[in-house]
Amino acid sequence: MGFLTAEAAHALSCTWTRSAGSANFNASTTYWSCAVIPDSDDDVIFSSSGTSTCTITSSVTVNSLTMNSGAGTVTQNSGDSLTTLGNFTINSGTFNGGDTKTVIGG
Repeated sequence: MGFLTAEAAHALSCTWTRSAGSANFNASTTYWSCAVIPDSDDDVIFSSSGTSTCTITSSVTVNSLTMNSGAGTVTQNSGDSLTTLGNFTINSGTFNGGDTKTVIGG
C-alpha cells in the first residue's frame, strides 16, 4: 500500500542583495539571498542594500516586509498592490507607496 504525504511549505527569510542601481522585485532570483522570488510564505528584508532601488511592478503578497539600516528605496508602482500577511516595518530607508492599496496584516 502506498502513502501520499504532503510536504509542508517552508517560510524563507529573503534579503534583497542588490547594492546599487534599480531592479524589479520579481526580476531575478539573483537579487534575493534565498535564491527565489519571495511569496506569501516568505519574510522579506531590505538592509545594507545601499543606494539600490527595488520596484514592485506587479501585485505582491509576502509574509512580512522589514526595511532596516541601509535599506535603500522600495517603490510600489502605480496599479500594483502590496500585501503583507504579517508585519510591515520601516526602521530605515524609503518606501514610496503607489496609488493602489498596501494591505498590512492580511
